[in-house]
Amino acid sequence: MDKDQKLRRYRRKKYSEIVDFPVEIVGSDGTTRQYDFEESVRLYQRRMTFAPLRYRDDDLVTAELGHCRSRIEQLRRSYFHLHGWTTPEGQQGPEHAAPDLAGELAAFLARVLRVSGRLDVRFTAVAHDGPASCWFVRVPSMAGGMLLYVFEFAREGAEDACHAAVRDLRAHDHATGDVERLVASHHVGDGGFVLSGRASEVDAMVPWSSAGETTELEPTPWDEVEGFVRRGDLPAALLRCRSVLEEQPWHRDAYAMGALLAVHLRRPGDAEDLAFVGSRYFPGDALLHQALGLAHLHQGRVADAARDLGRALELDDELVSARSLLTLAQVQRGAWLAAWRISRLGPVEGQGGDVAAHQELVGVVRRFLLLLLSATSAALSGLCIVAVLGPRGILPLLAVIALGAAGILVTRRRFLAVRDRHLLEDPASALLRVRRTRARRSAT
Repeated sequence: MDKDQKLRRYRRKKYSEIVDFPVEIVGSDGTTRQYDFEESVRLYQRRMTFAPLRYRDDDLVTAELGHCRSRIEQLRRSYFHLHGWTTPEGQQGPEHAAPDLAGELAAFLARVLRVSGRLDVRFTAVAHDGPASCWFVRVPSMAGGMLLYVFEFAREGAEDACHAAVRDLRAHDHATGDVERLVASHHVGDGGFVLSGRASEVDAMVPWSSAGETTELEPTPWDEVEGFVRRGDLPAALLRCRSVLEEQPWHRDAYAMGALLAVHLRRPGDAEDLAFVGSRYFPGDALLHQALGLAHLHQGRVADAARDLGRALELDDELVSARSLLTLAQVQRGAWLAAWRISRLGPVEGQGGDVAAHQELVGVVRRFLLLLLSATSAALSGLCIVAVLGPRGILPLLAVIALGAAGILVTRRRFLAVRDRHLLEDPASALLRVRRTRARRSAT
């Protein structure tokens, strides 16, 4: 099927009807399978992640992403229509505050409350400020009530706040009395829900809570990035970084890791795009400027790389990896004196592998420069000897030149091997650097 036919198929799809669950979906192999609500939504979310792998054409990728978003919206709308609650006229519930998540919220509450039909719940708004909206939830068949926090991850800081809320509430797992305790939590990719109640009422409110069961947060999209890196599936990790940024354009780690992964996958143009946009969202982040400089090094834009890496060191003079790359950039520019000056700057302690790698690079650069200087001096001296001794001095001169050339060749090979290790860093080490610089950045 050619591109035009595929695009016409996408344009013919309709998303207005209400679908029932389990819903039937035809797979790529032509087999029709049944999926419940959550399985069907996750199916289309996975399709969005892997759309750039399925299609190389940008128009087809855009059409596939649009189709998946529309289908997810249809599935969520249908579930809420069939199983959601009714809000009294003139009032507003969380389905109005976060309409895109209403179906997911209904499925979450139905699972927690073990309701198979329509939900019978009442909501009272508590707060809409900050990264979450908060609601007081009443269930007519139960005494008391619960607090529901709805996090839309499109809001800056909402995902981190969701995880922080769960951690804080988990610290009260064995509390009693009026202390707020976690009932359940859930993560849906683009949002999260946290349900809590008074410690003295939690066991009575939720039928299964006395058995110690809770609904845990599913892995976040960033957790999936780290999982792909650990498994060595770097193309999937890069795609996941991009999908994270579509939903959370303020995700600093996704910009940094995505750029470093793109470099490792020999896609410096993609690395430049990610690092450039990230450095505009976070102009004071040294690692993003380093990633931009690394992308420029791989593109042969050495002067641009030196500028970016110099900026990274201005922002964080403890970023040893940026110092190493700036040394390499100056060597590639032929700015030997500048490379010498940078190599003489002693790296800070406490950064393990970065310090060792920098010291190895410094040693090779210094040996190369000293050998080059010695060979040049020896050659000049040999020329003077030839001028004095005549033809008898040619043989010693040739021997000096041969020894100097051999030494330079061996040292150059060593330098190139060290350079390549800096230019193509192990992704696991890059991930550690992203974490470490995030922690240092948040502490400043």
